[in-house]
Amino acid sequence: RNDRDYYNNLQRRTNPGNFNYYHNNIGGNYNYPTPGKYRGGFNNGYNNKSDVTTYTIGETVDVATIDYIEASSDDKLYAVIDSMYIAQLILTDSTTEANGTVSFNKYTLPTDWSDIKTFCTDDGTNFYVIVLITSPNTSSYNLVSCTVSVDNQLTENKSILLASTVEGAEPVFSSSDYSDTLEYRDLCYINGKLYLLVRDVDYAITNNNPETPSTSRGALCTFTVSADGITADRIGIGYQTASSTISYTDNAGLSIERTAYIGDGSTTFYGPVKFIARKEDELLIADDGYCVDSSANVNTKNNIVKVNLKTESITGSYNLDSGYFDYYYSGQFGSSIYINGSQIY
Repeated sequence: RNDRDYYNNLQRRTNPGNFNYYHNNIGGNYNYPTPGKYRGGFNNGYNNKSDVTTYTIGETVDVATIDYIEASSDDKLYAVIDSMYIAQLILTDSTTEANGTVSFNKYTLPTDWSDIKTFCTDDGTNFYVIVLITSPNTSSYNLVSCTVSVDNQLTENKSILLASTVEGAEPVFSSSDYSDTLEYRDLCYINGKLYLLVRDVDYAITNNNPETPSTSRGALCTFTVSADGITADRIGIGYQTASSTISYTDNAGLSIERTAYIGDGSTTFYGPVKFIARKEDELLIADDGYCVDSSANVNTKNNIVKVNLKTESITGSYNLDSGYFDYYYSGQFGSSIYINGSQIY
């Protein structure tokens, strides 16, 4: 461990029947995670214990995909499985003779839940889940607060409506600024508040309908958790609502003008996808989208964005366009962060 700068990283890589659990302290430069099947989530703080172990999923576990892994402050791992289940991962250490194993302590969920988008937990006591709820004629996205009962049942306590097709409903994202394709990417809990990342990235410039806006934007949204329920606090931090116009000539020689809502990477997001870390009163967020130059060339944008939790505003961003993001992040940064030898934090 280098006490000057270290990075606790939880990373999954895919092997047939196996996944590797990385819980490291790494000094020096930040290394991009290798893309894999298991997507990491924001953690509330590790115990700085280094460990690299390969685990084998037992034959008795019938699981197709671990969609998302969340590390809680009680040093336990929780996962979304097949977008339908939440389970605690029970890990056993490997030996010189055999790999470690992973089993799943699956929770029983409310029967009207259809599709889990993301979740977080404080210390394994309270779970906060964004879930799709459908009926024959309507659908809605809810942010739900749950507790675990003695029979392993996730009991729904409070909820807030994020989006809905029900006529007359008043969801959080009811403004015309938020499209029906808005993605709920990541969620974390800090000191009585929930922080949600939403993303609206549509590479519409590549289709043949110039009336379809091109979007590469997203936002940080905050919610307050209390005994009375979940209330919306600040919605749309860093969200691009100002339009621009993209002008170009198509392959047939026709002049095209297209409306665009594209972040700038400094005061607005390109397309936030994951919370990377929390350090004191700041959050680091992986931002993945695109920009369009004056010749209508689409250029991928990969940033780390720093958000001040006191002012709830973007205070810095760091360009990583030479690297590669594919939604696989988690971990806790230490006293400082270095990228390619340069201190950014």
